[in-house]
Amino acid sequence: RENNRGRETAGGDTQEFAGGVAGARDLGVRFLARRRGCDGAALLSLVSVICPDNTIIKTSRMWRSSISRCRQPVHVPISFMFGFTRAGGSHDSPSSSTFLPFRPYAAASGGAEGGSRQEKASTSSRTSLTLQGLSFAFNKMRRHPSQAEGDKKSIGVRSSPVIMNGRFYNPWNTDAAMKTLGEVFKLIVDRKGWPRMPTEELEALRQTLVLTEPLPHLRALQTHHRAMEEDPYAPGIRVTWINHSTVLVQMAGFNFLTDPIWSERCSPFSFAGPRRTFAAPHRLEDLPPIDFVLLSHNHYDHLDVDTLARLGPHVAYYVPLGLKQWMEKKGYHKCEEMTWWEEGTIQKKDAQGRSLSLSLACTPAQHWSSRTPFDRMKTLWCSWTVMTQNQENSQTPRQRFFFAGDSGYCPGFKEIGEEYGPFDIAAIPIGAYLPRWFMRDQHIDPQAALDVHEDVRARHSFGIHWGTFPLAGDAWDEGPRELVQARADRDWPDDSFFLLRPGESWGVGEGRDGFLEHFKEEKRLPLSP
Repeated sequence: RENNRGRETAGGDTQEFAGGVAGARDLGVRFLARRRGCDGAALLSLVSVICPDNTIIKTSRMWRSSISRCRQPVHVPISFMFGFTRAGGSHDSPSSSTFLPFRPYAAASGGAEGGSRQEKASTSSRTSLTLQGLSFAFNKMRRHPSQAEGDKKSIGVRSSPVIMNGRFYNPWNTDAAMKTLGEVFKLIVDRKGWPRMPTEELEALRQTLVLTEPLPHLRALQTHHRAMEEDPYAPGIRVTWINHSTVLVQMAGFNFLTDPIWSERCSPFSFAGPRRTFAAPHRLEDLPPIDFVLLSHNHYDHLDVDTLARLGPHVAYYVPLGLKQWMEKKGYHKCEEMTWWEEGTIQKKDAQGRSLSLSLACTPAQHWSSRTPFDRMKTLWCSWTVMTQNQENSQTPRQRFFFAGDSGYCPGFKEIGEEYGPFDIAAIPIGAYLPRWFMRDQHIDPQAALDVHEDVRARHSFGIHWGTFPLAGDAWDEGPRELVQARADRDWPDDSFFLLRPGESWGVGEGRDGFLEHFKEEKRLPLSP
């Protein structure tokens, strides 16, 4: 908004409201047309016929009244045009604090209204469903980000997930999980040609990857924990890559894990499914006390029930929208679910009685969800941003950590960088990306990982989601080798984007030992066909 005076900037063009509900509707269509690369006039004509002015009067009034009560410009995703409501409280009661971003079908926080968000969605009006159907159709018309350079440019509108018939869809590329039976069959046939490692090469992998002396790194993270007890902010951020997407992060007096998995297989079965290539270097019980856990989505390599059972129900869990119900059925009631761009505060008191807090934001990712054939896309997926809150009279700079989760490349990363960057350290996936014709919408490759590093404006990044489980057609070392080449092509310094050994602990500002150099082409380990 431009001073909230009825003027809007859409892709560089400042336009006046046409007035009333029709003006809000028309402006929304123009935004949508610019984002999707479609013909704005044609879309406007279509919406004018299907959605007359009076069908969105309630949504428009809610949106305009919310804006009028906010003195500063506020980011509102254009998805308000598709049946979205404001988080918490009624539409007519002014808020005493800053406004939260809009979220889909958010129930009022507390009170007798209650009810699950799925129940709110099921009782939404026919108008909302019609508008969501239009949004879904527009998303299907969109080109892939790699096909148009203009898709990477921000237009100042934050992306929101599309919800239709109780299922979530990516706003940029809704085909991430919609493969045809022919594509699935082709993938099964191609699996026969995927690289396999005999025993001797698997042993070479273990010797290259696993720390010969993990104890010093375990001592380093425990020392960091004790230093945070003395001064929560002075030690800075320390990250320890356990395996796959599991990272122990220590910052501002908190210890937390991302997508923890210590199981032998990432599978619904204990006797079948992808089996880990090396044991977890640190026992879960040897880590400092865990304050909370971030889960990016519900796939078995990111949400492991056996590991959650070892962590216990006393740990706080933060999950994407729709996953809280599943967690509570498993007995984890200390759980909060969030949607994209929703923010929260995590608080605790340390051993000395000091109040500590972190800011948490659920941010976009391009992926999909499923644990059974019957719950496909019924829960959301996300990335996570964790930041220290501004401290009064403090000389310590604000600390920021970004966890990309599991994602294909999407414009959401640039939006994250513009909203929350720069980041001190980011954990970005680099593996399970082949074959590209099948994986490109759901898993980024090393080249795209460097793009994500730039988009989110990270000072340092390290690779995750590689080497632990054989999930796709790339060999265990293929991601690191491509990363070496991609980083050399861009002439980046060694500490810009690097790899950690499983179990290795690294504090922001420390030097690197050149582990990534093991994956240069001249040092390549032989792989059997």
